[in-house]
Amino acid sequence: MSLTLIIIIITFLAILLCAFTNGIHNISNVIVTMVSSGALDFRKALLLVAFFEFVGPLLGGTMVAGAVMSIIKTERIIAEFGSGQIVVIVLASVLAAISWNLITWHFALPSSSSHALIGGLVGSALAATRQLGFIAWGMGGGNVFHLKGFSGVMAAMILSPILGFIAGFTTTIFVRFLLRGGTPRTNHFLKRAQIFSSSALAFSHGSNDVQKSMGLMALVLLSISPETNLHIPFYVKFVCAAAIMLGALTGGRRIMKTVGRGIFRLKIEHGFNAQLASTIIILGNSLVGGPVSTIHVISTTVMGVGTAVRSKAVRWNKVGEIALAWITTLPATFLLGALIYFIISPLAKYIK
Repeated sequence: MSLTLIIIIITFLAILLCAFTNGIHNISNVIVTMVSSGALDFRKALLLVAFFEFVGPLLGGTMVAGAVMSIIKTERIIAEFGSGQIVVIVLASVLAAISWNLITWHFALPSSSSHALIGGLVGSALAATRQLGFIAWGMGGGNVFHLKGFSGVMAAMILSPILGFIAGFTTTIFVRFLLRGGTPRTNHFLKRAQIFSSSALAFSHGSNDVQKSMGLMALVLLSISPETNLHIPFYVKFVCAAAIMLGALTGGRRIMKTVGRGIFRLKIEHGFNAQLASTIIILGNSLVGGPVSTIHVISTTVMGVGTAVRSKAVRWNKVGEIALAWITTLPATFLLGALIYFIISPLAKYIK
């Protein structure tokens, strides 16, 4: 087995490990509202979302994967520094995201795995090229409404939590209006409805989050086989989906408690509202290629629901802790990505 193949296999395994830690952070939050509101227990909820987590990546297209790939100017980097640099950049970015995911998981903070990946990718790419021109910042052309590359990705990530809060708030007001004067049977109906809303949220989560790992794998494939372009093989979709699900089964309970009880204690109606609002935002971004942070969206929809019900019931001190993790993720992983690149950069010369 050649050294090139060994390094590429290690990079693929690192991407899968990143998807695994992503699952630790994020997939449990797909089911948090359903479990916290008492609609289903944890085990049954996991079985429900497992199927739709796999279906999402298979039917969700590759728009989000393409957005991740567009952040760095791959062809220019290959032409200037060789294809080996792309592999090392991806490996460094993934190791940075894994490190940050594990740090924040230890402290039970729902930080963004998506932000961690983007920060690590930009930091390692700048460390490799030492020039700003190899990042597709996407802010040229004079049209501020047509963002792409890094700015397009960041716009989706920044706007989606805001839209999540608004969607959670308005959905709660609307559903409360529809259910005014409801009987005790209303709660039974909402419990059943959460089966569908949870399935839709799992599908939207899979169609967005798994594609980020798929995009990184595609970058590596593109560096060693230029004709790959945006075609993502089925096995890439399958193994990434399997890795993120395994992560959820392994360690998702801690952060689920932070979102489900640490922000606002969810009841059945609240869980349904939060799931419906999150699905609208996440699936909408998947359709247009916006790689959002699902934990951001789900957390802010819970905040929106809580505010609509009773703003004083929202534990804003816990929200502050979460916001701190959000703010620090991008710069922290930017530096981690650069540092890890400098450590492993000698590997590039062994990749032919």
